Amino acid sequence: MPHATRTMLERYQLDEVIGSGGMGEVWRAHDAVLERDVAVKVLKRDAVDDAAALERLRIEARLAGSLQHPNVVGVLDYGEEESSEGGTAVLPCLVMPLIDGCTLSDRLRDSGPMSPAETMRMVSEVADGLSAAHLAGIVHRDLKPGNIMQDASGRSMILDFGIARSSDASPLTSTGTIVGTTDFISPEQASGRTATAASDLYSLGVVAYCCLTGKAPFHRTAAVAIALAHVNEPPPPLPENVPAGVRALIMRMLAKDPEDRPADAAEVRDAARALADALVDDPTAGSLAPPTAAIPLPVDPPTLTDTPLPGEKRRLRRNPLLLLIALVVATLVALGIVALANNGGTEVPDVVGEEVAVAKAHLEDAGFKVETASRDVAGHKRGEVVEQDPGADESVDKGSTVELVVASGFVKIPDLKGMSQADAVKALDKLGLEARISTRIAPQDAGKVLDVAPDDRARIGDTVDLVVATAPFGAPKPKKGDKPKKEKGAKKPKAGPEPTSEPVNPSPSPTPTDDGTGG
Repeated sequence: MPHATRTMLERYQLDEVIGSGGMGEVWRAHDAVLERDVAVKVLKRDAVDDAAALERLRIEARLAGSLQHPNVVGVLDYGEEESSEGGTAVLPCLVMPLIDGCTLSDRLRDSGPMSPAETMRMVSEVADGLSAAHLAGIVHRDLKPGNIMQDASGRSMILDFGIARSSDASPLTSTGTIVGTTDFISPEQASGRTATAASDLYSLGVVAYCCLTGKAPFHRTAAVAIALAHVNEPPPPLPENVPAGVRALIMRMLAKDPEDRPADAAEVRDAARALADALVDDPTAGSLAPPTAAIPLPVDPPTLTDTPLPGEKRRLRRNPLLLLIALVVATLVALGIVALANNGGTEVPDVVGEEVAVAKAHLEDAGFKVETASRDVAGHKRGEVVEQDPGADESVDKGSTVELVVASGFVKIPDLKGMSQADAVKALDKLGLEARISTRIAPQDAGKVLDVAPDDRARIGDTVDLVVATAPFGAPKPKKGDKPKKEKGAKKPKAGPEPTSEPVNPSPSPTPTDDGTGG
């Protein structure tokens, strides 16, 4: 381990330790070349000879260095030098920006739980960083409060990609090994299965739960007990003072089945951002309930209780019948106002276009029950409300049920067989699907789609395989309406082997699968 007076890579002068983890330490350092302060991550003394620890730091440098995003702590430099203590050990040096702030775990320890608005803002920013990582094929696998930095402005950033895995990389752990911090791992990680992008969303859900309650949902004394709880037990409900929309989003992120979680990090980002904005607009509300509207009353309504003239006072006092009529009318007016308030109906909020968690929060806080149904709809992202019944601004009784149709994120694939390649690709593009083309020799249908996979439905953004007919290389394409002609005087062929559907090479010239080397 380097000491405070050491200079690494001939430019980074180490000053003091500002953070420490299982295998590494982070030092405040000064870059003598660019005259700036930086953070330098090095291995602890007892991990210098650990090949796995060294490889993880190299992975962190490569993966984090490939991401340029405001919600990811980037890498400025990386290098290795020989240990001054001799031997074959090398000292790796990972250089990062020095951030004026603290980790989320430090903030929770010092200040306690966060507000729903602060939590949703953190979730939206971390999800934005995860989205960039996932699009680059990187799964973090160890998201937790200690791996989230918050700068002086409150912006959240992901750090420590030490056990992250690229989609095209070989794992550093054997199959069945649990990777990640037990309090925050997903059920699939706890079961020893491969972590995916959905696993990161689960871990972020656990982090959000901690921010709201101050504790992890499945904290136990033994790590094995925690892992089993992630797999088998439902998370304890969040407090009732947490807005319904926030509770709904976090519980979706904590679903046991990855397929039941939000489709991707971008969906979490958008939903959390919408919730955070709504809560910031009304920070004292504690929920997404719209402000209570006063019931308008007629201006200057005529009543029998208007101040009478002096002479009229005597007549009212002398006539008990008039007093009785006045009392009855006043009572009826009061009852009518109460009936109008209780039974006149409440306008249904317009939630079409909102993420389903946000929509449910608006409706439930307005006093309605909510039922949802999923539908394959083109042009809408998964979880978006596309229809509601009753419609927006209709007046119905409080407690009534509002039915929401929510986009499944899937679309129905039309019948593409027989279409031209260009038309089939265009049809898929309109549905938000990508086309991947392969070919099969079928001269009579050249240019047409022969097969489609999948052929029923696909998730928006997925790839659909099209098999397109083609003619053998060098063969003329048949013209429309052409039919094969019989040659005059052609003799009936002698009996022999049946013709095959595979193309036959008339000469030993190279083919796309033959490099011409003869084996």
